[in-house]
Amino acid sequence: METYNCGGFIRGLIERRFEYIHINIEHSTGHRAAPVIIDNTVDENIRIYIQQNCARMDAQDLYHDILERFPGVLGRIQQSQVYYWWNRSFEDQYRLHHDQFISAVCFWTELWIMAL
Repeated sequence: METYNCGGFIRGLIERRFEYIHINIEHSTGHRAAPVIIDNTVDENIRIYIQQNCARMDAQDLYHDILERFPGVLGRIQQSQVYYWWNRSFEDQYRLHHDQFISAVCFWTELWIMAL
C-alpha cells in the first residue's frame, strides 16, 4: 500500500498514577488520497460461512478460521474481504429499514416488546 508524508504525528501522555491517558493526533490532508480498492468478491460458500459465524468470532479470528477450513483460498482471499462480509452480516441482522431513523425505531420497538 502506498503511504504519504502528511507531516502528521501521534503524541501521547500516560499518567499511571491518576489512570489518565491523553493522545493528540495531528494529520494534514494536503496530500492526494490513497487509491480506493474495492474487490469484496468471495465464494458463496465462504460468504455463507461468514454469515453463520459472525456473532461467534470477530473478523480477524474468522479470517484465520477460514484459512484453516478452506485451504484452497490461501492467497485468494484477504482479511479486508472477510471484514467486509462480516460487517455486512451484522448489518443485515440489525438493519430493519433502509432509513436509519425508522430502523432505530423498529429496533427499539422490538426490544420493548421482548421486555414485556
